[in-house]
Amino acid sequence: YVRLMAKYNSWQNKNIFGAAEHLTDDVRKQDGGAFFGSVQRTLSHLYWGDCVWMHRFYGLEKPDANIAESPDFVREWRILSDLRTALDQKIEEWAAHVDPAWIGSEISWYSGATQRQLTKPAASLTVHFFNHQTHHRDEHGESAHQFHLDRQSHIAPPGKARPGRCTDKIVGEAGDGLSLAH
Repeated sequence: YVRLMAKYNSWQNKNIFGAAEHLTDDVRKQDGGAFFGSVQRTLSHLYWGDCVWMHRFYGLEKPDANIAESPDFVREWRILSDLRTALDQKIEEWAAHVDPAWIGSEISWYSGATQRQLTKPAASLTVHFFNHQTHHRDEHGESAHQFHLDRQSHIAPPGKARPGRCTDKIVGEAGDGLSLAH
């Protein structure tokens, strides 16, 4: 599960960042009605959150920002895109080394969001980690839809409908190591 989700995460982030690359910086930073406002701020928060969890799971450096600062954690698009790619590689590296003993363990940390010490099962936290990513990528999809950005990573002509959101298929491509495709 962990290896599959790490590959899925990388694949989806590559798609999302590839699509957003076609937007102008102003459009990426335009408030699209998502929880964090813009595509840029949402993806910055997602990157920040993944860094926090990778600090807890894998010992990577803890971000020097809190949750309220997360939407502006990385303000420059090119830097955010490069950092995202590097972090996705680290997530896949971590996933390749997760073993049943770790999944069966508990993780303790001080939560800045709740201002208290927490202890939770690693398995549940791993599911939360990947669900958090999916949740915010969906927000980005909604924002991209408002800007006529389709799922094939290019801008649809104004007035043209974007392909349906419920078109994901389980197809598996030979040799891709991933059983999901879009």
